[in-house]
Amino acid sequence: PKRDIKMGTSPISTLVPRTRSGEFYPSLLTKYERTLPEDYEFILRNLVLNSKSFSAVKRTIQSLNLPYRPDQLDLIISEIYDEANVFYSRRLSPDWYFVYIDAKCIDLINDNNKLDKAVVFTVVGVTTECKKEIVSLQLFWGNESVDLWRKVLIDLKNRGLTRALMLITDDFSGLTSVIKSLFPTSNHQLCHVHLYRNALRHLSKTEYVDFKLKIEDSCSSPDFETARSLFLELVSTLKPTYPDYAKHLHSRADQYSVFAKFPRDLRPHIRSTNPVEGINNHIEIIQRNSGGLFHSERELFVKLKLMADSLHSRNWKVPTPKIKAHIHDLSRLFFLAFESET
Repeated sequence: PKRDIKMGTSPISTLVPRTRSGEFYPSLLTKYERTLPEDYEFILRNLVLNSKSFSAVKRTIQSLNLPYRPDQLDLIISEIYDEANVFYSRRLSPDWYFVYIDAKCIDLINDNNKLDKAVVFTVVGVTTECKKEIVSLQLFWGNESVDLWRKVLIDLKNRGLTRALMLITDDFSGLTSVIKSLFPTSNHQLCHVHLYRNALRHLSKTEYVDFKLKIEDSCSSPDFETARSLFLELVSTLKPTYPDYAKHLHSRADQYSVFAKFPRDLRPHIRSTNPVEGINNHIEIIQRNSGGLFHSERELFVKLKLMADSLHSRNWKVPTPKIKAHIHDLSRLFFLAFESET
C-alpha cells in the first residue's frame, strides 16, 4: 500500500509491499514510523547545501544508495524554495534593538544561461528578546548602489520594521542620508571593520597601526561626546597629509561614534557588521562549493534558506548572552528613543 512519510513538513510517498510476515519495510524508517529521522534529513540538507549542483546531489544519493527517488528530491527542493520565498517576504515585528545590513557580490547564471554579476543584501536583526534572526535576503542583478540600498530599507519598512534602536552598515556613499530619511529616530553606526579596511588603503602601515590603536582606545570612552571628540582629534592629525580623507571622516564622526551611547561590554558587538560578515563568508563557501558560481536563482535561495535554517535552529536558537545581559539598558534606551514623548 502507498504510505506517506514526512521530512519535516514535506510528505514523501513510499510503497510498502503487503506481506504476512511484515519483512518488507522502507530501509530509511524503523518499523511503524511516519516521520523521517533527523539524521537522514540532516544528511540530505547538507548534501543540497554543499553540492556543486542539484544534479550532483542526485548522483551522490545514488552512489551512497540512499533511499530517495529523483522526483522526491525535486519535490523537497521545490518546497524549500517556496518556504524561502515566504520566509524572506514575511511580516516583520515593528521593534528591533539592532539591525545589521551588508551586501555581497556573487556570480550567478541568469535567465539567458549566461554568467552575470549580482548582489545579495543580507539583513540580520536582534529582536527585543535579544535573539539574532535573518530578517531579509534580497537579490539584485548588477552592482551595489545607493538605489538598491534604498529598496532594501523600504522593503523592511513595508514589511513592518519601523523602530530599530540602531542600524549598523558600512560607509557606502549616500547611504547615511537615505537611512536618516527613512529611519530618522534610529541611531546609525558605521562599521569599524570597514573603517579599518578603508584606512589601510589610504594610510601608510605605520600610520594605520596608530590610527587603529586610537580608534580602539575610543571604545572605552565614558559617553558619546567623548568618543566623538577623540575621533575628531584623530581626524585632525590626518588633515595635513590626507585632506580629502580627513574631510570624509569628519563628516561621519557621529556615525562612527554612536556605539558609545551603549554599555561598554556591548560595544564590541554593535560597532561592526560582523554578524552579516559571517553570513557573507558562508555564502562565499557555498559559492565555492558550487564551482565558483550559483547556477540559478532557485539554487541560490534554496541553499541560503538551508543556511538560515541551520543558524536559527542551532547557533541562534537562544538569546545572545552578552546582549541579553544588557536587556534592561536596551529596553530603557528603546523607551527613550521611541516612546518617551508619547
